[in-house]
Amino acid sequence: MCELDDTLLKCWNRYNAAVAMAEEVEDDVATTNTGVPAVTGLPMQSSLRDFLNIFAAAVDTATLSESESSLTLDWTVPFDFVADNDKLKLQAVFGTPALLPALKTKLGDDAEAIAALEDELNDTDDVLATVTYAPQNTRFGRSIRPHADFLEGLYQAAAPSETAELQALAILIGELAEVVPGLDQDTRFDELPAGTAPGVMAQLAARARATNANTEAMQEALDALVTLLNNQPQFYGTGSYHYRNELVGPSEWSGKVTYELGRKSLNRFLDDNRASCDVTAIKEEVTASVDAPVKAQGCLAQLLTFAKTAKTEAGASNRLVASFEYVNVDDVDIHLPKYALDFVERPSHSLVYSLTYGVPLATPVKDREARLDFAFNYDDIPSDAELKDRWVGSVTYTQKITDTVTLPIALVYANHEKFLPDVDKRLGVHFGLSYKLPDPTP
Repeated sequence: MCELDDTLLKCWNRYNAAVAMAEEVEDDVATTNTGVPAVTGLPMQSSLRDFLNIFAAAVDTATLSESESSLTLDWTVPFDFVADNDKLKLQAVFGTPALLPALKTKLGDDAEAIAALEDELNDTDDVLATVTYAPQNTRFGRSIRPHADFLEGLYQAAAPSETAELQALAILIGELAEVVPGLDQDTRFDELPAGTAPGVMAQLAARARATNANTEAMQEALDALVTLLNNQPQFYGTGSYHYRNELVGPSEWSGKVTYELGRKSLNRFLDDNRASCDVTAIKEEVTASVDAPVKAQGCLAQLLTFAKTAKTEAGASNRLVASFEYVNVDDVDIHLPKYALDFVERPSHSLVYSLTYGVPLATPVKDREARLDFAFNYDDIPSDAELKDRWVGSVTYTQKITDTVTLPIALVYANHEKFLPDVDKRLGVHFGLSYKLPDPTP
């Protein structure tokens, strides 16, 4: 935006800075449908984690054979202690506390005892807290900021020459001078006759956008970058602690590493076109203020072609995610003489292997894309031969309603309940609502 103490030339140049292009790309990537915000565990999973929003929230309600629901609060904050642009995601999930199924089984038909114990539970008796570290650099992450030099080169290649820009400004000033005599490029807005500054500022901003920032080639380049950035790989580590009241179940802590991979990414493009898209050479052209940046122009043409295949080729934007998690489960030791109940479960640990495959889905409404994610989790429990290994599969459909609101629905199937290994074939349907707040910082 321009200021009242700007000259017309300074205001004009504000609309030609590559930083404005970076903000547009970052905003578009940040509002992409990334599915549900959860970074660990089922039922709902996404193959595209979001580290570009400052806050997100989601509610999840289960039906059919499940009755639990949950509230997820998600914050993403800068973490520049390791490297610039890195992110730290903090998440809290508040589940609806329910009496441990195995404990209910022990109580049998004693409905009064079950009701009394359930009355003792409150909203803080089932809380999951996680912290996730995600590097955001030229190899990992969906942010445009580490690619600032590359974007600047594309801008120089796509934008009109400096001569054409100044000619467009001169034509506009000539038109405005017919209404405000004596106007030139060095005139400040606060020097204009009373009441004329807002109109002049609006006309200049509109002409500057049309002449420079919104040229067809540059807009195509921005759209291409959004597509390829959304296909970038991501690598992150998560630590979590799941507190449960013993009546609800054992508490757990875990460590998890996750790798996301997309096919037609910006990395793939730069690796395949190293000779013509060398970022260092493009930066040198920009630094030298080359009026006709040959390298950048050639790279831009190749980028547009590559991005077109990423949009049209079947499976080009699909995403595969693999994760490995170690989970340590505390013991449970409940003694309730009032109900003649003694219930003890030994501590255990498990290894969880997860695969998720995501498919973005186009819709008739622009910028309201959907996505479909297939997830499979295998919970291996080598520490206790009496416990059965568990696998869970889910299919999650997420529809983007607005830039900040999505509607997910998931079908989840497990071979048995988590705390009741002898109960088979657990099926549930989950639906909810997710909201995310984009990061307002440039």
